[in-house]
Amino acid sequence: TVHCAPLIRQDKPFDTWNRETRIRVFRKFSMFVWDLPITYKVFCFKKSDYSSEKQLSMNITRQISLFIRENYGYFQDFDHIICYYDFGQELVSSAIHNTFELMLHDAVKVRSVSPKDYKLLQVADFVCSIESTNNKWENSRITKSEEDFFYNRKTFIKNYYRKLRRKIFTVRFDSRT
Repeated sequence: TVHCAPLIRQDKPFDTWNRETRIRVFRKFSMFVWDLPITYKVFCFKKSDYSSEKQLSMNITRQISLFIRENYGYFQDFDHIICYYDFGQELVSSAIHNTFELMLHDAVKVRSVSPKDYKLLQVADFVCSIESTNNKWENSRITKSEEDFFYNRKTFIKNYYRKLRRKIFTVRFDSRT
């Protein structure tokens, strides 16, 4: 199972792996991601910007709702939309599931999964890790372990971030036309 944060930081279960081995696994997994026919959308929230978890939850729900509304025609093309989440953060889990179920009703199926059983959940972790690392670099909050792993920002952008951004979600279908 590839879990990016522990792989980058050399935490368990990767604590006995040297840097070269961890980078090799990360690169191989990134090549797997580049070949997948996927797109993604990231929502970024800073907990400290909110006075309460309820306010944060409301904003997460609002952003997801807006995204679904703006791309409703795209989502209507599917018979089923399956929301996979490992329930790592209850606040995020509730916002995702409740918003999709409310806006897309019977088409949505919610499944609890484990990253070891679903490669796409590992892919989502990879996407979030790359986006989070870029966010940290933009805000001068990069950690020593991240900088050591990726060498520098220029290398990170060239080898990972720019390639990932080619997969960002863009509207493919507009029901208003």
